[in-house]
Amino acid sequence: MNNAAEYIQRKGWQSKQHGSELIVNECPICHDTKKHFYMQSETGLWDCKKCGESGNLFQLKKYLGDILQIGRAHV
Repeated sequence: MNNAAEYIQRKGWQSKQHGSELIVNECPICHDTKKHFYMQSETGLWDCKKCGESGNLFQLKKYLGDILQIGRAHV
């Protein structure tokens, strides 16, 4: 299983594989439930055909708070 599919599974999102794309039932950005959220299973690139948001897997994880930003300490 690849990174994108593993992430979707970990989040508990309902999805369907269609060729190289994962079609997620609900957009995690706009919460549209008409299956407009697509993610490339190999690259992690995603976009929502409803709200127009797009990015890569790292950006999505960051947006959803799954990646903590650690600031640099000033000494």
